[in-house]
Amino acid sequence: MKGFKKDGKFRPTGKKQGLSKAQIREKKKVTLNKEGFKTRKGQVIYISKGSSGEGWSGRWKEPPREEVVDNFKEMWNKDPQIRKMEKHIEYVSMVNNKTGNNAGTWSNGKAKVKLYDRESMTPEEMNLVVAHEISGHTFWDFSRKWRREALVEFNKIANALPPANDYVETNEEEWKTWNDDPDEIDKLKEEADRIYEEYGGMDMSEEGMNLREAVLLEIQEIENDPDHQTMTRYANEQHSAMTELKYGEGGQEWGYYLTDDEMEELSDAWDELHY
Repeated sequence: MKGFKKDGKFRPTGKKQGLSKAQIREKKKVTLNKEGFKTRKGQVIYISKGSSGEGWSGRWKEPPREEVVDNFKEMWNKDPQIRKMEKHIEYVSMVNNKTGNNAGTWSNGKAKVKLYDRESMTPEEMNLVVAHEISGHTFWDFSRKWRREALVEFNKIANALPPANDYVETNEEEWKTWNDDPDEIDKLKEEADRIYEEYGGMDMSEEGMNLREAVLLEIQEIENDPDHQTMTRYANEQHSAMTELKYGEGGQEWGYYLTDDEMEELSDAWDELHY
């Protein structure tokens, strides 16, 4: 059966799209775009210029504040932690956000960072949003694949400690039940669905049932794996919260939920993870 190996486990198949040495060199090449951001081939950084008010809404939309854009450019071009992560990001956007509550998002599946300049926040606070999303969430997701052992150790500590700030405290109960390590499970669920359809659905043959059962058992194995179970949204957000602290004061309320010893423990774990 396509996708199954001799050990009976499913492994996603597909021809690897290898790059030539010249293509790899070109992809690694860093140039300045017209706004002065360092970019690689295929990488997009979009900074909104605002809108004229001539569209369907008839309203003028402000661009992000110049100081916020300049600060972001400085961080993107020079910050060591962000420079480590930028090669894993394909698209970044920054727009003005006068009324919304959102200040930033990271989409792992699409390798996209979206930043929203909220005028209720100071430029210094917006710097922490950049750190939260890129040196925080992007790095945490990167570590699931490339620094998994170190990330597991960080997660064990982060999961065991009280919330690092108000944002984490507000969502603590829910986030401790969410797992942010879905990649292999999602692929296996897609394979289970494919087998179900290919082998007749409700009238599935015995061969189909056996194949699907093998995939479902592998999903169960992953879900029961102790390392996988550390990958909670709570640990993910604890990491971003500590990232804010590493970049400076001015973010969420600090020191209210963690003792000095607990704060030091989480800080040391962050240092161990960030090579």
